[in-house]
Amino acid sequence: MGILIAVDENPNTLCGHTLSASAPKVYIDGKLIGVNGDPSGGVVSSTQSTVKAGGKDVLLKGDSVAGHGTAPHIPQSLDTPPQSTVFIGE
Repeated sequence: MGILIAVDENPNTLCGHTLSASAPKVYIDGKLIGVNGDPSGGVVSSTQSTVKAGGKDVLLKGDSVAGHGTAPHIPQSLDTPPQSTVFIGE
């Protein structure tokens, strides 16, 4: 099992923000996938550079979310709910 890809409209952070995914026409389970620079409260930075969508690095579970205020909005990582179909890796 590999690393989960982050998708749109999931509660992705501990502070309750959702990812606003923007990969053009790239979907998993009917939801847009997230790419480097998409917001989830704060801007999300991709930790991988192998898989791209729309020319941008695809976001994965565990990628960094920039701080966007005081606790609980401090810097954190994406916590992507399980998807049924797509992973990166084995």
